[in-house]
Amino acid sequence: MQIIRLDTLVETPSGKEVDIVVALAPSEKNDHISLLLKLNELFLDEKKRELVLSASSENELYELIDRG
Repeated sequence: MQIIRLDTLVETPSGKEVDIVVALAPSEKNDHISLLLKLNELFLDEKKRELVLSASSENELYELIDRG
């Protein structure tokens, strides 16, 4: 998994602006679904999203994702 925070907003084809890009490379069929659900919960909750964006290390980021 790769999470990238963009310096400037990018407009998606649907017209929404994003500043975070997540790339997944699942190794097993449907193995990534639980991770997608956790990421969805994190990014939809403004407080949790800010915690993710302010994580000071890769380990801190993974802990936040693991806790959901």
